[in-house]
Amino acid sequence: MSTPSRSQRHWLPSMDLHMAIQTWGPKNGPLVVALHGWLDNSASFAPLANCLPEARILAVDFFGHGHSDPLPPSSLYSVLACVQQIHGFCAALHLEDFYLLGHSLGGGAASLYTSLFPSAVRKLILVDATIPTLAPDSDLYTQTQNYLETAPAKKSSPWYPSVEAAAQARSEKSGLNLASAIELAKRGTRPESEGVEWRTDPRLTLPLAHPYTEAQVQEFIQHIQTPSIVISATDGYLSRYPHATSWTQKLATGVQIEVPGGHHVHMEDPEVVAAHIREAIC
Repeated sequence: MSTPSRSQRHWLPSMDLHMAIQTWGPKNGPLVVALHGWLDNSASFAPLANCLPEARILAVDFFGHGHSDPLPPSSLYSVLACVQQIHGFCAALHLEDFYLLGHSLGGGAASLYTSLFPSAVRKLILVDATIPTLAPDSDLYTQTQNYLETAPAKKSSPWYPSVEAAAQARSEKSGLNLASAIELAKRGTRPESEGVEWRTDPRLTLPLAHPYTEAQVQEFIQHIQTPSIVISATDGYLSRYPHATSWTQKLATGVQIEVPGGHHVHMEDPEVVAAHIREAIC
């Protein structure tokens, strides 16, 4: 088993906000910076940490998720905003030469970051990675307009009588198993009126502003020369949403690995995913 997690909040001077993290493992272990998916939080990596006790795993809560501050109303949530957060976080903690692990949106953001700052990343590890805002050119206008019209009105989250009830709703909506949903809900909810509500910024439940196009994504990934490991789940997003995920198959440096399971395979079957990550970081 890994050492117990340690939760901290760090001030990011470049962004004037606090970012929360969880860490597991020995300080002298191989450093793995882990980036969670959209509407998840750093607890997404707790099962993997238990299977990789030799690694120093540092998992962030993106702004608007978990225990991190939300972005101010004047700022937009986007994949690029996540890349900016990673850059600010790594600069604030003086992190360099680390393994970068990303799941879902976190994998998309990790890829763009690696493209832009290749000297910082020793190896890129993707687990069912996606860029959820990837869209055809024809959708750019409508999606941006929709976001700007609806985001100001989205100011509250649904109320639930308990953490378990919030987890059950998440499980039913996403297909995530209940045990994993409870793991996320324990960190991702807060008390509210004798029940709980998700800490997640309500604006994150809206279609995001200004999605990337496939051509734009290709412009980034063609610059990735860092060794990469691409882990895809057989019933994950590559099979369900190929438009937003097929770019992972085009990474020139990517070793392609397929494992049985769904989108959150790193939570639901962490031993299998951990075995491949162990090979990558040893």
